[in-house]
Amino acid sequence: WGNTFPEEIEKRISPFTDKNSIIDIIKKEKEDVILISRPMITDISLTKAIQYHKKCGGGITSLYNKGRETGIYIISESALEASEADFKKYNLNGYFSFVDTCEEYISLHKDILKGRLSVNTESSVINKGVMMGENTLLKIGALIKPPVFIGKGTVIESGARIDAYSVIGSDCVVSQGAHISG
Repeated sequence: WGNTFPEEIEKRISPFTDKNSIIDIIKKEKEDVILISRPMITDISLTKAIQYHKKCGGGITSLYNKGRETGIYIISESALEASEADFKKYNLNGYFSFVDTCEEYISLHKDILKGRLSVNTESSVINKGVMMGENTLLKIGALIKPPVFIGKGTVIESGARIDAYSVIGSDCVVSQGAHISG
């Protein structure tokens, strides 16, 4: 391909990144490069995919999760010099979600609160489905409907109402009479 990618890959990455930058990185590094083309979150280990890619002789490996393309590619320098695409697919299993729209971002928070994805939040679970950071004050008379996440140093005043799937950041004050809906 020289200084280009197969049309199939180029169509997928062009809205997200500059192909010439990727080619420059691949040539400079002289080793396999992992291209992540969109904002995403996953708990998938790439180790087995990298091993598969190397075992199959390099080229380009596109990673899939549960039949859905992830936008993650492993690309070898040899792929830039090939006359035709050495394009492979590798299926992963685990949690995977794009997070480049508001809807996907909200869905991600819901998945975390439902326990579908484990993340380090530096919080404690005080009751089933209620995660709170340290130095958080929950006053008597506040109504909390789990699951919710409340960041560190936050104050939830008496008479405040927090609905399920709400995520409240650190150092916030939720005043009496306030209603937060997730």
